[in-house]
Amino acid sequence: MIVILQLDVLKNALNIYSRSLFSNNEIYIGFALRLENHNYLNIFTYNNLKKFYFKQSEDIVFKIPEKIFDSFFEKKESNFRISYSNEFSFLINDQLNEFYLKLYGLPSKEKNYGFLYIISKEKFSFDEEKKNIFRKFISVFENNVDTIYFDKYSKYSINAFVKNYLTILRNHSRIIYEHSLRVSDLSSIIASLLNLDEESIFKLQIASLIHDIGYIWVSQKAISEYIKNPEFDNNLIGIHLNRLEEMFLGNVLMTPYVNIAINHHERLDGKGYFGKSNLSIEDNILIISNYIDEQIVLTENEDITFVIKDIEKKAGKIFNKDVVNVAAEAIKIYYTEFHTESFSDLILKSKTLNLFYEAPGGEVIEFSGIIEKKFGDIIHINSKTFDEISKDSILKLKITTKDFPEYAKARVILKTPYGYVLKIIETKISKKSKLKVFWGFDFYIGFKNDITPLLKEKLTPVMKNILKSKFKRAKCKIFGAEGIIFTINSENDVFKVGDVVIFHITEFGESLYIPATLIEKKTGLHCNEYTSKFFELPERMQAAIYRLIFRRQASIRSIGGFHEE
Repeated sequence: MIVILQLDVLKNALNIYSRSLFSNNEIYIGFALRLENHNYLNIFTYNNLKKFYFKQSEDIVFKIPEKIFDSFFEKKESNFRISYSNEFSFLINDQLNEFYLKLYGLPSKEKNYGFLYIISKEKFSFDEEKKNIFRKFISVFENNVDTIYFDKYSKYSINAFVKNYLTILRNHSRIIYEHSLRVSDLSSIIASLLNLDEESIFKLQIASLIHDIGYIWVSQKAISEYIKNPEFDNNLIGIHLNRLEEMFLGNVLMTPYVNIAINHHERLDGKGYFGKSNLSIEDNILIISNYIDEQIVLTENEDITFVIKDIEKKAGKIFNKDVVNVAAEAIKIYYTEFHTESFSDLILKSKTLNLFYEAPGGEVIEFSGIIEKKFGDIIHINSKTFDEISKDSILKLKITTKDFPEYAKARVILKTPYGYVLKIIETKISKKSKLKVFWGFDFYIGFKNDITPLLKEKLTPVMKNILKSKFKRAKCKIFGAEGIIFTINSENDVFKVGDVVIFHITEFGESLYIPATLIEKKTGLHCNEYTSKFFELPERMQAAIYRLIFRRQASIRSIGGFHEE
């Protein structure tokens, strides 16, 4: 895409010119575009000393104090000493407590277009030779910045613009507002399944959000009657479409999205509201998404099988065949209710997922999401989104179940304004995790809530006695990497299935406190048998468990060998 190429031009120019201008000094160079008043959007910040860009500072909106703003634009080049600034300190990752800030406008642009900034520990200035180099550097920005400005500013403006209108729509009709959000989600899923690029998906999301915005000018009573009976007033279709067109008339930024939104009542056979037949793939996706949500939610027809058969029957006449083929799958992804009791036959403790993404450069992004829907191996989550994580990215998931955390890998099949749609591609299964050995030894078991606070204290003789009093003696039968099977005398048994416990095991020189959940119980005459499942453990403790298993296996082999001799 041209936008990325233009941004790369600026960054490459900075990499080249910074050597001549700043040598290896601890200096930070950045570029920001004006949004409104004194608000700016930071495009990038470059660490000249370490030669890399601060990812966390990109696309951050910040505000310049009015005093700096005014004096900067009066002089075209300004130098300020700053003790601390929330705005600029954040852009350089709080690397300096005190620094000099130097601002440069773009000479050939209007004063409110944007500026370069240079942050340094010591005050500096360019000699005549470096000034000439710097002028060439500035010219690279001036020649390439328009594309960046349009891309960054327009998307920021579009999102803010649409958000304001959606707020008005929500206050006017909650039903139409929520319908618009669902249509945006469904359109995005269908577009993703059709392998449309991110730019097309973004266009569809915006078009879907505004497609019914014209209902702001329709009374709530008329909307309610229309939803109950679509034949009530066919004029409402024309009214809300005309209002949509009038609202954005002359708005160049919104034109590409309005051109899609305006066609959501068209048909493939040219018999729609405006009689158009030359429809784009985006048009066809929005048309079917709007129809599907109307049929499933607005008309309260919860039988998705009926709706799937309905759109398949109309494929090639009203709806595009290719779109219908993937829409059936999208319906199953989006409208199948999440089953709150289980995940892969495990009892869920929480609908919250912990997610991890390892970027190509080695950076790990960790965040959480809420499971909204689940169908087979497809999970729809609400979460914060990241530029680094897009379609086809691979994530690691931690799903908290009642018994123990389940780990999996998933591929992003769709990025939405509200989170991600993920397809599980692998669950955590390893040969090591299945290791186990028959092994009878004594150990101690206690309730985790009783033991954990004591382990945080200094283990004086008195504390050791208190700790010992919280444990019960048990005997291991099978020791494995994922948990153990053990027995405990009936008179000492104060436990039940579902309890969270800690085992204290001292074997082969190891002294381990291992958290686990009791997942099964067999009652005996004199003793009871429990099956337990370890928590997901730190690598250090997991390695210690593997060592115990390997040493036990080695000791069995050596004893067997001695016996044979």
